[in-house]
Amino acid sequence: MSTPSQSTITTLIRSANEIANFFKSYPDESAIASIAEHINLFWTPVMREQFLASAAQHQSELHPLVQQCVALIKRRRNEKSHKTL
Repeated sequence: MSTPSQSTITTLIRSANEIANFFKSYPDESAIASIAEHINLFWTPVMREQFLASAAQHQSELHPLVQQCVALIKRRRNEKSHKTL
């Protein structure tokens, strides 16, 4: 996978923060799970990988709820390891 552009990273961070703003009125545990679920359901695997690859370097830009849900965001499977022999 190629390195995402700064514009792509900015867009993904902004989108994740907008999702967090929607769920911020929920109890924290529920908000964190809901943010991760939304990202896992509606973002492509490439978007998730790009976001996860850049989240640590841009942590200060992430909403606190997004910072807490990063571990719940699914990574793309290694397709080689899931092939049927």
